[in-house]
Amino acid sequence: MKPSTHFRLLLLTLLGVSAIGILAFRAPSPLPESTAPERFSALRAERHLQALASQPRVMGTAEHAASWQYLAAEIETLNLEPEIQQTTLARSVGAGVVYAAHITNVMARLPGRQRGSAVMLVGHYDTVPGSPGAGDNAAGVVALLETMRALRQGPQLANDVIFLFTDAEESGLLGAQ
Repeated sequence: MKPSTHFRLLLLTLLGVSAIGILAFRAPSPLPESTAPERFSALRAERHLQALASQPRVMGTAEHAASWQYLAAEIETLNLEPEIQQTTLARSVGAGVVYAAHITNVMARLPGRQRGSAVMLVGHYDTVPGSPGAGDNAAGVVALLETMRALRQGPQLANDVIFLFTDAEESGLLGAQ
């Protein structure tokens, strides 16, 4: 065989392997809202995304306050008790820069059968000015809400699961502090 024939065979083999890899690892189709209640449905989560990511949720705005209130109300619909953590924090990040804010975290605990270890899932709900924050981080927040709903519908887990929705991530990670 000529060198150009070897090159063509190698190229075809690489293209074939790449195509198989792409097809094998593509994301599954989202489950419909009508899927079993204990299953995660991206389409159910999308309802929350539309509610939260329609406009920016910058700290100190009415939209920001509405978003943590929305989270608390959704937790209550699952017959869980939202814990609202409000405080004022300041953190030095060096070079004379200090982040400070009044923050509101929202937390819920899904009780397990045993006491002891727990798993914590975290997402932040605030945004930078001018961004509705769908990818940063409303997508994470709505994934947590839908996960909480699905786990609540299924059998009780062995350990507690804590859902923490932090504030002020865009202002120096103050809510996580």
